[in-house]
Amino acid sequence: AHVGANSDASSPDVVFGVSSTATFLQQLSHEAGQKDRPPLFAPNESDSGPLRLDRSTKQSAVLPIRRIADDLINCYWQYMHPLFPILHEPTFTAAYKKSWTSDQPIPHATPKPTSDNSGEIKEALFFSTLNIIFALGTRFCSCIPSTEKETTSKRFYRRARLNFPYDLLDFSSLPVLQMVLLQGVYLQSTTEVSRCWNVIGVAVRMAQSLGLHAEGTQGRKKTELEREMGRRL
Repeated sequence: AHVGANSDASSPDVVFGVSSTATFLQQLSHEAGQKDRPPLFAPNESDSGPLRLDRSTKQSAVLPIRRIADDLINCYWQYMHPLFPILHEPTFTAAYKKSWTSDQPIPHATPKPTSDNSGEIKEALFFSTLNIIFALGTRFCSCIPSTEKETTSKRFYRRARLNFPYDLLDFSSLPVLQMVLLQGVYLQSTTEVSRCWNVIGVAVRMAQSLGLHAEGTQGRKKTELEREMGRRL
């Protein structure tokens, strides 16, 4: 399809075509069903206006109530994970459960930056990833009314962006690559076409820096799990 100057405001069908993943996800979201529930966000928590990327980790660590959070996570595993197996489900589920029971930073296999705030950065990376999963799960969750799905999904995505430590892009690792890819998957079913392409471009560059494009670099000094996730990513 021809992508014109105003393509970001077009429908997914126009931008990606009727056989695209964006269109497929849009069709699934209409079939997910709904129930009347209170809104997840306060009315004054707007999703408009410019983003400030210097917020504290505490804002991204605000979770929905446990029942809704569990529903969103389950929807992600059911509808998104089979299409895009970006995460290792047992590993992420263990970290997710820990987030409800501990005030300590979430353990994550991210290389330590040169500063002394590595624990806070790991925590920010985890909760940013979690919010992207919430954003993706929202589209299929029956506990969120269909009229609120788009707004709620955008706000979860906004939370992920507000608190993602972008300095981590200088420290290539599988968890950072997973976060970047999840952003690309989310953006693929929006009208943010340019941002989607840019994010996927970053992911490709990061995957190359990790040697994931070369099978010979996959075997040495890596666990079986790391090798398998490298192939998936």
